[in-house]
Amino acid sequence: MPAHDAEAFVEEALRSALDQDYPADRLDVVVVDDGSTDATAAILARVAADHPGRVHLVSQDNRGLVGAVNAAAGHATGELLALLDADDVWPPDKVRRQVEVLQRRPEVGLVYTDMQVVDAAGRVLDASWLEGPPPPEGREIGRLLEQNWVTASSVMLRGSLRDELFPIPDGMPWADWYLGARTAQISQLAYLPEPRTSYRFHGNNMSLGSQGAVRVRELRKSLWLQRWFLRRLGTPETTPADLERAWDAFTTLASEALSEAGTPFLRLVEVTDEEREQARAMGLEARALLSAGDVHAALGAAVRAAATDPGGDEARAALLAVRSTLPDGAGQQPLRGTRPFVVCVAADEVVRDPALLAGCVEHLGDLDHVTLAVDASTADPQEAAQRIGELARAQGIEDDDTVDVVLVTGPLDELGRARLQHGTAARAGARGAEDGTPAYGADELTALRALALAARAQ
Repeated sequence: MPAHDAEAFVEEALRSALDQDYPADRLDVVVVDDGSTDATAAILARVAADHPGRVHLVSQDNRGLVGAVNAAAGHATGELLALLDADDVWPPDKVRRQVEVLQRRPEVGLVYTDMQVVDAAGRVLDASWLEGPPPPEGREIGRLLEQNWVTASSVMLRGSLRDELFPIPDGMPWADWYLGARTAQISQLAYLPEPRTSYRFHGNNMSLGSQGAVRVRELRKSLWLQRWFLRRLGTPETTPADLERAWDAFTTLASEALSEAGTPFLRLVEVTDEEREQARAMGLEARALLSAGDVHAALGAAVRAAATDPGGDEARAALLAVRSTLPDGAGQQPLRGTRPFVVCVAADEVVRDPALLAGCVEHLGDLDHVTLAVDASTADPQEAAQRIGELARAQGIEDDDTVDVVLVTGPLDELGRARLQHGTAARAGARGAEDGTPAYGADELTALRALALAARAQ
């Protein structure tokens, strides 16, 4: 238990740990007084005297919450470690219920619970903080980096993981978020909806639900933590889905920070010249791995590159190139479910020249490995669907089961556009492609058919 100037709540917190319905001789409490200037130390000494041998007091100069947690972990000797903030409260069965999970499931390294939010007087403000989608379990590092699911006073972890989890690195803004995400890299997590710890919402910790400058400050701290992990996510232990999800969580939070700050020029993370060089090298590594066909490893290298230099064009381009190749990746998938050979034609060209659509169907419609993708991603989706639908009906395409035509509507983001580009084998119409994709005019569709047949033969 870390404690700093917690005289108003520390006794209730400490007694909630000592009063667990778990054998007293198997549960002791290490309390680190982190340079308190109020009556915290005296209160701790009095409660400790009431429970000889069960409360171990450690005093140190103020090092902050993470420094106090590190000190407590260093003095703890138990097979299991549980965290409790000095202003929170455990329900009486909290320890026993979590111990039962860890005894029953040896693969689990950390178990956490839901929490209820209470005010300074203990009145319930929110009965379930994690109500909604099931919280992450197992090794879902992607979800665990989206937000801080694992709140400090709900955590119990195996002492055997101590050397891999502690000390928590300098600069880490939150001990609990770090422990949850870090554990997922080396072990599994389990979640208990009950019992719920009581999280105290009061004047000294009211960043919860903050806005404006305070919210920007909290978001920047979150970005620091996310970036720390993103730079260290390895493969194969981190799945492609988790790599994508973790990166998307970082960019989503960055966008929120910029929006909250009201300026696009806020420096969200500090990047050194050395880190920029590292990012360039990792970006090149990602492209080399992609060329070699190791998409998973390429994605890991690209994510680490982009996290090392989030504003670097080369690193971001490498990540975009890798993600565009993932058929089931996160984000927009404009060509999901299409056939292997995709021919793209611009919707506005088809509207201006309906014969182009008819020609594509005539030359390609009988090929069961070809999809004709009509790109209307820059047009109004409803208007595009109506216009292209009318053309398809007029030409009898809707009633022809052999023809596979899809309408790509928008707007597409950067990743969606990259995936459309990557998935297109050839283009039809007057508008060519800047990316080197073969393009065929309306009078060259016989050659386009030959290309499609050659691709099937391969």
